[in-house]
Amino acid sequence: MRVDTARFGLSESEAESRPFLASMGIYVFNYARLVELLETDNSWVDFGREIIPAAIEKIHRSSSFI
Repeated sequence: MRVDTARFGLSESEAESRPFLASMGIYVFNYARLVELLETDNSWVDFGREIIPAAIEKIHRSSSFI
């Protein structure tokens, strides 16, 4: 869903590049592993682009189902 994300605290330029509130997906994580991944980089905001690739790179067991 495309929205004005500047209303949620993003700058105008950032809001233009991120016009969506969420994407569809169900993610299941081990809590301790998720905390470890999130603490890796505080600027990460996207599971598909940043967090999941980091999990794979760190050789955490990862699976996907379509």
